[in-house]
Amino acid sequence: QFEYDNGLRQTPPEKPIKEKLQQAINKATLDNPTLPLMIARLQIKGIEVRAGFTRNGKSKGISYCIDEQAFSGTNLGAAYTFNGLQKHLGVDYQEERDSESIKKLISNPNLALEIFKRHQQQQEELKRQKQKSKGFER
Repeated sequence: QFEYDNGLRQTPPEKPIKEKLQQAINKATLDNPTLPLMIARLQIKGIEVRAGFTRNGKSKGISYCIDEQAFSGTNLGAAYTFNGLQKHLGVDYQEERDSESIKKLISNPNLALEIFKRHQQQQEELKRQKQKSKGFER
């Protein structure tokens, strides 16, 4: 950073991977998504997400991997743990609704794009319905 600040280097140094992960997670949670949608958004960005569950379906934890470097949620900070995502970043998780989707996403990251597209379509439909109800339909 010193070299860049003093004109000895043309490009700023890359941010540490831990910071990149935190920023990616923050961006993926801006609109208080469901946990499966957040995971899909991260997977699309090349971030592998792992979540562990007990036999009863309760969360054991969450971790993230990028550029072959893995970090537990705890290692990234309180906001990035399974509970912290909900408490601090507003991620919506309902065990009955989400646990199977999460397991499928983690075992098959190719589903991420499908989930992301489905969410976009739902948002567009909601927008159309709101416009209709306000009398803006053209």
